[in-house]
Amino acid sequence: MERLELTLHPTKTRIVGLWTGDEGFDFLGLHHRKTKAGTSKGKVYYTTQQC
Repeated sequence: MERLELTLHPTKTRIVGLWTGDEGFDFLGLHHRKTKAGTSKGKVYYTTQQC
């Protein structure tokens, strides 16, 4: 990040645990969180949902 001359905002930056899907994070005006999805063949996978 130093090479790109970018800095983290100390009050806006935090580590979020997405494993349980309870938490999420705001990025580019949308709230992102983990959700469970399925394929047409019945396989389950996890993705992020933007609200």
